[in-house]
Amino acid sequence: MSVTEFTTLTGGGAPRRVEPMPVRRQVEDALRDAIVTGHYPPGTHLPDRVLMETFGASRQIIREAIRLLEAEGLVEQRPHRGPIVATLTAEEAEEIYAVRAELEGLVAHEFARKASESDRATLREVFDRLSQAGADDSKEAILAIKQQIYHVLLAGCGNAYASRMLMTILHRNRQLRAYSLSAPGRLKHTIEEMRAIVEAIERKDAEGAAAACRLHVQKAAGAALQVLRAQEAKEAG
Repeated sequence: MSVTEFTTLTGGGAPRRVEPMPVRRQVEDALRDAIVTGHYPPGTHLPDRVLMETFGASRQIIREAIRLLEAEGLVEQRPHRGPIVATLTAEEAEEIYAVRAELEGLVAHEFARKASESDRATLREVFDRLSQAGADDSKEAILAIKQQIYHVLLAGCGNAYASRMLMTILHRNRQLRAYSLSAPGRLKHTIEEMRAIVEAIERKDAEGAAAACRLHVQKAAGAALQVLRAQEAKEAG
């Protein structure tokens, strides 16, 4: 399977176009998608040989991608075993959500202040697609739309440092978003929480947008942590 084919398969929902970019970047993105969408579940061994065959890339490129994803917390090295997909505990998840809430609030605050009318229109367009999602839509498709919302916010907030830090957190958090959406009825609440963010931004209410973002993250954290703790209790039992 080529990198382009794999990236298309793991994008969620409609096939996403792979823009021209270095092979190393394509492998990084495709491997990250494979991890956060559950194609490679936590604990999965990631041997060079298998990844080289899957992505059609050299050992050097595979190892560079592994090092990047290790820095993001998605991969960890185990003695005598090598790289595996990292397992996220409820305690670690709680810490991630706490940081995400503050950074996401800042990004929404700055977007409300600085974004162009074109950026605001794009945000509304992507949100409208999310608002039409229902129970029949795949979790992967919904997560892909949410990811697009974050790309718009990060691109238009005008704070490169906050954008880079939040992007790192969001890469780790994508696994958790799958947990939160699996909670019964969570999609409906997600849409309403995101609506509050978008409407505050459209009013150019920076404080309101930040508060709505923090509330959304807190609600998502509650849903994800409930699922994670239940899973940990089951495994312990």
